[in-house]
Amino acid sequence: MRFYNLPRIIRLSFTIIIVLCLTIIYVPSSNEAFAGNIPSKVSSLKASGISYNTISVTWKKSSNVSGYRLYRATSSKGRYTLIATPSASVTSYADVNITTGRAYYYKIRAYKSSGSRVFFGKYTSAVKAVAIPGKPQLLTVISEKPGVVDMTWSAVDSATGYAIYRRTSTGSYSKTGTTSETSYTDSAAVQGTEYYYYVRAYMTVKGRDVYSHKSSEKSIIALSELSTPSIEATAYAKKINKITWNAVDEADGYVIYSRLSTKASYKKLATVTSNKYTDDKLLPRTKWYYKVRAYKTNSDGSHTYSAYSNVDKVVTEGHLVFISCGHGVDDKGRWDSGCCYGGYQEAKLMLPITKAMVKYMRSYGVSVITDADNNNDMNVNLCIRRANKYPVETYLDIHCDWYGAKSGTQPLYRSAADLKLAKCLNKSVISKMHLRTNGITYRTDLKGLNLTKAPAACLFETGSIRYERKIFTKKYDAYGKALALGLCDYLGVDTTKANK
Repeated sequence: MRFYNLPRIIRLSFTIIIVLCLTIIYVPSSNEAFAGNIPSKVSSLKASGISYNTISVTWKKSSNVSGYRLYRATSSKGRYTLIATPSASVTSYADVNITTGRAYYYKIRAYKSSGSRVFFGKYTSAVKAVAIPGKPQLLTVISEKPGVVDMTWSAVDSATGYAIYRRTSTGSYSKTGTTSETSYTDSAAVQGTEYYYYVRAYMTVKGRDVYSHKSSEKSIIALSELSTPSIEATAYAKKINKITWNAVDEADGYVIYSRLSTKASYKKLATVTSNKYTDDKLLPRTKWYYKVRAYKTNSDGSHTYSAYSNVDKVVTEGHLVFISCGHGVDDKGRWDSGCCYGGYQEAKLMLPITKAMVKYMRSYGVSVITDADNNNDMNVNLCIRRANKYPVETYLDIHCDWYGAKSGTQPLYRSAADLKLAKCLNKSVISKMHLRTNGITYRTDLKGLNLTKAPAACLFETGSIRYERKIFTKKYDAYGKALALGLCDYLGVDTTKANK
């Protein structure tokens, strides 16, 4: 039977079926048509209260979007309301239409406009924030009366008041008081006890106190009525100072503090139970400042301290010198070889001599600061800079002369004290090494002599790199010893004793 001979209702049904099949085959689904327009989920959503009336909401910028829609609710499962539609370039929002102390929840999603249609990405997970008062800054904590601690802090906008918290070094924090002012006096502190304090601002909202984050922490030792010790410091021996003080009644021990200059801060040196202490392993010729305070141990393990003693100063005995190996490495790491001849470099030739001199100086009991300890890692500029940080008696820079120079030594100096040092060094080297000399020369143009703060300085030309090279390579130990004996002669050190 032909199709057109079929009943009309059957022909109509077949026609509808065919049209539907063609639609399914040739018309793309909505997901296929619009998948490229649906934005990705926004990432890194964060919210935090930055003041009593503001919550800051931030997120990471999404690509290929037209903007965002930000929603807010007052409970995690509550109804979310659209509060803002930031543009695509915006990644933050300040929510000021809020109540202090109330929790708010935020979600966001990106959207993209395409023609007359708007496509939305997925919602982010909710983030929570509470608007709280700003954090105060704890400014001062002092104790100027026995058992009394005074403190101040910065004001916080719209704060109802402030809560003060306190703990001991071994305890936990507890609230010690409240005030509407920006200062507080803790009159219940135990004398000599170390306390730690912080402050929080609060606002009273509908009968409930809403607190800020806590301020930074500051510590103080409440002034004590333990009697104050009196200290005396003396130079006991080379590189050793002895400190003594009077005993304090009821004291369980003493804490000694020291510093190297009036510009430095005191550091705890030791805690002892006797009324004396020996400070050893010091650099000679250094001025040290000492003070001490007594303490007693409380039942909870904390300490009650006396006021600090007087400050006494002493200069450590002994000799301190700086010995530099000529040339070396500059502050940019570049190697300076000095003069060269026949494949030999001045800096490398002088290093064994310098090391030998340092070895003998230390065996004679003289303290030495030198770049030779690190294989000539500092040129003259760096050596001078380092030497000027210490109270050295002498600055010695060891060199050899260029290949065109005459054979023999040639010490260089710039002052009367330098000349005496140069003579002692030259005399010892000439007699011990049997070398000729080209005389002791006055120079005012040398950085190594002009910039050093040492009372006496010398740039010692040990000989010509051309003529004395064999002595440098074969007899460097003897040469270093000869220089050491000359320097000890200048310092007045008895080299017959091994003052190690």
